[in-house]
Amino acid sequence: NQADDVSMFLESFLLIAGSTIRDRCRIELPFGRGKTSPVAAADVAGVVAAVLTDPAPHLGRIYELTGPRSQDMHGVAREYTDALSREVTYSDIGADDWERKLKGEGLPEHLTRHLITMGELHRAGRYDRLADGVERVTGRPARWASGNLSRFTRMSSAVVAKTPGSMLHRTKCEPR
Repeated sequence: NQADDVSMFLESFLLIAGSTIRDRCRIELPFGRGKTSPVAAADVAGVVAAVLTDPAPHLGRIYELTGPRSQDMHGVAREYTDALSREVTYSDIGADDWERKLKGEGLPEHLTRHLITMGELHRAGRYDRLADGVERVTGRPARWASGNLSRFTRMSSAVVAKTPGSMLHRTKCEPR
């Protein structure tokens, strides 16, 4: 019996903060100084492929999957800065403001509650963890934004483009 414990997907930041990165060069989330170690979907896929290819060594094992480092949102913003060649900063916003924004976007109530809870847990430091599950299963360390984020922003146009003009590489922010 295998189980994968994923903290947060790296790609989730594009979905929850992509518009503020595009429009204001800021990640605006109510995460405070809480740290996070998001894992790239490509790394999770690598783990799944390895387990499915040779399941026997993984029977009864539980792998916690995280990115290669745990950092606060200022660090995440630096990762975006490097990947996009544009200055991106982090702005801690109030939970009430974020809830109003989410509700204004017409998200389903269960998703709005989930995202609000995620913000509370980040602020409380509950996402601050680091594990080597990706490397133990795939034989290579987890990757992060420098490679994955730039690749993801190029590949994600179908996901991000659901909002007209929302592709991050078409940001209104000035290049560095």
